[in-house]
Amino acid sequence: MTDFRISPGAETAGDVVGPLIRRAGALLSRAERIDDDLAAAIDAADGDLSIRGDGRSVERRTNQRKAFRRVYKRDPVSENDWRLAEGLDTHTYDGESKGSPAVVRVGRIRPVPGAGVVRMNLYIPAEEVVNVETSGIPGRVPNAGDHRGPSASADAEDSRVSVYVDYETGIVFVRQNPTVERETDRRPRAGIPEVRVGQDRNGAVKIVYNAKDSFQPALADQIDIGVQGVITVDPSTGIPSVGGQVTPYPAIEIYHHSPEGTTTELFERNVNGSPYGPMTQLLRRATEHIGSEDVPHVGPVPDTERHTGRAREPFGTELGAPHDPPDVRVY
Repeated sequence: MTDFRISPGAETAGDVVGPLIRRAGALLSRAERIDDDLAAAIDAADGDLSIRGDGRSVERRTNQRKAFRRVYKRDPVSENDWRLAEGLDTHTYDGESKGSPAVVRVGRIRPVPGAGVVRMNLYIPAEEVVNVETSGIPGRVPNAGDHRGPSASADAEDSRVSVYVDYETGIVFVRQNPTVERETDRRPRAGIPEVRVGQDRNGAVKIVYNAKDSFQPALADQIDIGVQGVITVDPSTGIPSVGGQVTPYPAIEIYHHSPEGTTTELFERNVNGSPYGPMTQLLRRATEHIGSEDVPHVGPVPDTERHTGRAREPFGTELGAPHDPPDVRVY
């Protein structure tokens, strides 16, 4: 249960009431969303909307169906289809986002039938974090975190960034959710993730991503501060393996969802729940290895590129809009 006890060190009523109001609002928003979607979630297996839900849950289900159809040219049917539909739906239903949309970028890969879906979530465990100063409030600009631990059933809105690799149909996409500032009047806004993807002839998919806070100052952009990484997913091992280099923040969870409905955790990395995590970790401009050391190399061999005398080509293919996803380059 959330602890709402007032610290004896609080100096003014505003110091106490403001954070309490924000915390209560966030909790109520999550509770309303869960209540609205509970009935709609029951029909995930067959997509039947005959249940008696309120207009909001039916609207969400309809939006998911439309988002899925835009990319797949058919309606979602299976449990994995609906999981993907939720990620593709750019509408937001958490009250703190105030209806601001998520941003989704999509590409087409070669299918590997039977390999299922791999989903990677990058999320902030803390309820709120103090990010790089952006609004003239020195030292304290609280952004909403995801306020959770690892969860294979996390909602599509409960991460900062998510990556989906659908081997069954041959779709890869990245979703970035809106940044919410809690002490400014700026409307929540999602940044546009920079994502390039390549695939080898055995089906391994390499994803190079760079996702930035939509409100970070120009200086942070100039020195390329952001959530960055290079992740390779290899489906040739039965249950896919994953590995790569990523920034030390935020938390990461990676799951495999089989066509039969089994979910397997492939990787998990927790991080310090301090509200100063983004400032202290991302400013280090470092990366660390995660997952398997044995995932295949996808793309040109770096040494070969250096000795050609030609400028290095950008890796892979940049993901595009859901209505017109590009074909990912195969090496």
